[in-house]
Amino acid sequence: MKPGEWCAEHARFTYRHVDQFEDIPSVFGYGCVMLVSDRLRRFLEIEAPDAAEYLPVQIDGPRADEMPGPYWAVNMLRLFDCLDEEESMDVDEDGKRFVQIPVVDVSRVPPDGVFGLLKGFQIVRLIRNDLRLKFKKAGFTGAWFERIAEIDRSAMRKPAGRPTKRSGRRG
Repeated sequence: MKPGEWCAEHARFTYRHVDQFEDIPSVFGYGCVMLVSDRLRRFLEIEAPDAAEYLPVQIDGPRADEMPGPYWAVNMLRLFDCLDEEESMDVDEDGKRFVQIPVVDVSRVPPDGVFGLLKGFQIVRLIRNDLRLKFKKAGFTGAWFERIAEIDRSAMRKPAGRPTKRSGRRG
């Protein structure tokens, strides 16, 4: 989704959980669109200004009328061109190249890059660890974080315990 490409009257999602309303809800709707609560939107606008735009959505489902305020679709505006292709690429048995485990070259992430989308991917959002800790401390719900492999090409060293490309296990 590009900035300005949004048709709010057609942006409808169905909430799956009835026991708890989360800050990042599990919904049926557009595949890789991230939705956030109004509280989380305000947090991200302060902590990562200009990283994304927040677009209004309609959420349906059980108890939707009890939702604590509006929800927003996150359209990432900040892209980080930091995939280390040499470390990320693998080859299948037909000789086709693919990314099995994305490896980020942290030296290519701008110093102010706290939240953004990994260039070339629709669902890999990068969040710097200090922002992740603030996120958890604030008690936001519905998110899960997965550590990705990283390399610092400027220092030419790999951190210990990086998953191997073939096994996916930590070394």
